[in-house]
Amino acid sequence: MSQRKHDTKQFKEEALRRASQEGVTLTPVAKDLGRDANRLRRWRKETNQEGPKAFRGQGFAHAEELTGLKRERWRVFLKLWQ
Repeated sequence: MSQRKHDTKQFKEEALRRASQEGVTLTPVAKDLGRDANRLRRWRKETNQEGPKAFRGQGFAHAEELTGLKRERWRVFLKLWQ
């Protein structure tokens, strides 16, 4: 089973920069990078919708929030079983 590739923000931005050059399309850029052209289309759509906030990833704040929610769920579970 293959693992999904996690591309950095810089990688995505560079791929889109290359694909935005005059006379260049997404398909050959995606092939050169070993990615599917649809993935680059999604990146372009995200960039158009979110601008500089695109490609934030989940980051530390998300992980911290998730940990807090799991902790709270565990407290509720323990309280119910007392």
